[in-house]
This record gives sequence, C-alpha cells and structure tokens, in this order.
Amino acid sequence: LAAEGLVVEIPRRGVVVTEIGPKDDDLIHEARGPLEGFAARLAAERGPDSLGRQLDAVLQTQAAAVAAGDDDGYFRTNAAFHTAIARACGNPELQRLLSMLESRMALALRCVATSAVHRADALAEHRGIAAAIRMHDGDAAEAAMRAHLSATRLRVG
Repeated sequence: LAAEGLVVEIPRRGVVVTEIGPKDDDLIHEARGPLEGFAARLAAERGPDSLGRQLDAVLQTQAAAVAAGDDDGYFRTNAAFHTAIARACGNPELQRLLSMLESRMALALRCVATSAVHRADALAEHRGIAAAIRMHDGDAAEAAMRAHLSATRLRVG
C-alpha cells in the first residue's frame, strides 16, 4: 500500500491513510488523461465485441444510481466502468499503471461522487465513451475519455 501511495508511515505514529489534496488530484488526473485515453483507444480497437454490452450494463446500473442519488452506487459503477476499459485494452503494463492511479484517485473521487451534477455529467460522458468503443472508433474513444477526465479534473479541483 505504501508503494502505491495509499498509506504513509509516520515515525512513532504508525501507518496512516494518505491524504489526497487538490494538488495531488490535479497531478493524478494529469497522468490519467493520456493513459486512460490510450486505454480507451486500445479497448475500442482490440477489445471484444462483448465489451460494449458489458459497459452498457454498467451504465444502466450507474444511471439507476444517479437517478436515486446513490453516492456509493455511482462510485462502484464508476470504478467498474473504468476497470472494464482498462482490462479490455490488452496491455498488462497499462492496466497495472491505471490500477495504481485508480487506487489513489479513489480517495479523491469520493468527494465528487456526492455531487448530483458531477454524477449526471459523468454518466453522460461515460455514455459517449461507451458509444465510441461500441463503434470500434479508437480516435473517438480516446478523445471522449480524455475529455471526461479533463472535466472530472475541473470538478475535483
């Protein structure tokens, strides 16, 4: 956990959960944009046809969470959406990097998951990403993912 930046060791206090501040959020999103954009491109180009159906199922559950104002449901489906794309990209090294960033980002995303506006906007952005992936359009998938992460970066910051 320390190697992933999720906890820090403090002398005479032990291990504590890392605090992610606004500057950390910004730096994490700066790194996530190109990496997740590339993963979305690869998933669109290399991913199985079943990926579109998988993302649609996640987004259906996410839409229900957004409609119900369910912060935890949104948070879980957000992670499932991004993880499905990372797994489908076909690049284990990229998956590993994204997993590390997602773990750190999860600490910060809890705060925006409580915003109804963020949840609704992110759902719409996710739908655009999924549509591009379903069409196997790598350019559009990458652009949509980068735009989503840029918008999230602004909402988190």
